[in-house]
Amino acid sequence: KPAIRPPVQVLLPRPTRGLAMQAAEEVQKRSKCRSGVKTVAVYGGAPIDRQIARLGQGANFVIGTPGRVMDHIRRETLKLDTLKLVILDEADEMLDLGFLPDVETLLSRVPENRPTMLFSATMPGPVVALARPLLVQPPPLRAQDPDAQNPPDAPATPDIHRPHALHQLTA
Repeated sequence: KPAIRPPVQVLLPRPTRGLAMQAAEEVQKRSKCRSGVKTVAVYGGAPIDRQIARLGQGANFVIGTPGRVMDHIRRETLKLDTLKLVILDEADEMLDLGFLPDVETLLSRVPENRPTMLFSATMPGPVVALARPLLVQPPPLRAQDPDAQNPPDAPATPDIHRPHALHQLTA
């Protein structure tokens, strides 16, 4: 009886090979106690045939650089029709490194009715433009040093704010 391959449920594009590898290691570490979580990292500079083999064995959490993810989609070694979540972390870094067109192409190939989480240290105009059609009433959060505004014994709370035009996002 052939093993059932887990469908891809989560996609985490990362701007660099190193960040993709680091994220994959973290997900693998944190999911050891959860059965059924299979993580595959795909990125340039590594043999694609090994990545194809790993994807062929099934993965429900795929982490990779946008270019290599797109390469696997074109080769049909990565299918995203079962995707349940896209996590765009370091969106500003991907923009700075010129990956915005790849990310937009990638997002045009995933199911429309799935949540997208977007994290970015800064929110320049192009990141806001990327976020606008993806996010529905997002709660922008700003992380800050808890000692900056809170007394030392007060619990830290996130500072919710509306930078730029984020308060107008209603996709």
